[in-house]
Amino acid sequence: MIHKTMIGWEEWVSLPKLKLPLIKVKIDTGAKISALHAVNIKAVTRNNEKCVKFTTHPFINDPKIERTVCLPIYDERNITSSNGEKESRYIICTPLKINHQVFDIEISLTNRSLMRFPMLLGREAIAQFAFVDPSRSYCLGKRTSTYAKSLYNKI
Repeated sequence: MIHKTMIGWEEWVSLPKLKLPLIKVKIDTGAKISALHAVNIKAVTRNNEKCVKFTTHPFINDPKIERTVCLPIYDERNITSSNGEKESRYIICTPLKINHQVFDIEISLTNRSLMRFPMLLGREAIAQFAFVDPSRSYCLGKRTSTYAKSLYNKI
């Protein structure tokens, strides 16, 4: 049985398959699926499998830190953004590590360069492991961006 954890409206998580040791996420119960900031999104074929190659910047205001990855396409869906616009997005399925637990989640890829957070954690992912207290933040531990950035130098 999975013990559900209390989380706040913003937290730090890890996406190990994307080589993102720490990334700040906004918890968004209004979003069904999670979303990750991605640019240069391209469908490619690798070993006869449809994949998506993209670059992500885990610190939107620091484009020097980036990761380019190529993962299998899990799905492609029309997603309605918070401003009401529909966008066709590639969906990946990848492990999310939070509070020493790992969960597979679906993430849509989109350019979030104008947003404050590089990632939204949607309700389908949240429901697997957490309850949300919107009056709190960093229930699982506050980290500084300097500390988080230092982890990227080690990979």
